Amino acid sequence: MENLFSEVETEEIRESMLEWYDCNHRELPWRRKEKGSGERIGGEGEKEKRAYGEVNEMWAGLGYYRRARFLLQVPGIGNYTAGAIASIAFNEAVPVVDGNVIRVLARLRAISAKPKDAATMKTFWKLAGQLVDAHRLGDFNQSLMELGATVCTPLNPSCSSCVLFLAVAELL
Repeated sequence: MENLFSEVETEEIRESMLEWYDCNHRELPWRRKEKGSGERIGGEGEKEKRAYGEVNEMWAGLGYYRRARFLLQVPGIGNYTAGAIASIAFNEAVPVVDGNVIRVLARLRAISAKPKDAATMKTFWKLAGQLVDAHRLGDFNQSLMELGATVCTPLNPSCSSCVLFLAVAELL
C-alpha cells in the first residue's frame, strides 16, 4: 500500500489523537473498563465480557450467548461495524471508516471528492488503515470517530481547537 501520510505525519497524528482522546473522550457504555465491584475488565479471558457486556446482559437467561459470540456473522454487519468490533473489543489491527472518520480525513487531507464514490471510499479506508496505532488500536479508531462527533462536526467545526489542525501545523 502506498503511504498517504509520511512516517512523521503518521506518528504525530497517532500521538496527538491518543493524547487528546485520553483527556476528551465521552463516557459511553462500551468504553467502560470497570464492571460492578470495580474489577477491571480487559485481560485476555475477559474480552467477551467487554465486547458483548451490554448484549449479554440483555440476552441473559434467553440462551442467546452463542449468538453474541458470533455477532460478526449476522447479516448486515458491514466493514465499519466489523472493524469497530474487531478493533475496539478485540484489539485487532483494522481501521474503521464512518461518517465522522470520513469528515476528519477529508478535512485533514483536503479531499473534496464525493465521499460515497467507490474510489474515494477506498482512499478513506487506506488513510484510516495507515493511521491505525499499533499499540492502542481500538482507542485510536475511537479517537477519530470521537473527534468527528465532537470537534470536526458537519456544520460548525471547531477547527481552532482541533488536535489534528494543531499537530499538522507543528509539522509545517
